[in-house]
Amino acid sequence: MDESLLKRAKKEVRVRMDSVRGVDAAHLVLADLDLTGCLFSGAFHLDQLRLEGPCTFAGVPPGTYWRRWRPVRFTPRRTLAEEHHWRAIQPTAVPGWTAAPGPVGPVLAGWLPPCWSPSCC
Repeated sequence: MDESLLKRAKKEVRVRMDSVRGVDAAHLVLADLDLTGCLFSGAFHLDQLRLEGPCTFAGVPPGTYWRRWRPVRFTPRRTLAEEHHWRAIQPTAVPGWTAAPGPVGPVLAGWLPPCWSPSCC
């Protein structure tokens, strides 16, 4: 096999995880992953999930948006894909939130806080 293609390959290739739905996350360790589009809803024991290394999450839309006469700006933070999907379908959504790519099922706003806590970052 010709290995010259491997030498020319990008050195910083990130592994992407798309979903942990239905997974028992107790004792699960995710390390050095791109989690920008990962779906966490429907997983069990997320409070026991461990993240190690530089795991990448989606961010908030940058910039300032005007809603009537008030400016709307989001604090820079890491977000879950479910939050992006939920905010994208809101009537007052600002540009920059990513809509669900397909039928991923409904995500209710009340479900997001139990699955993600800023204290675990």
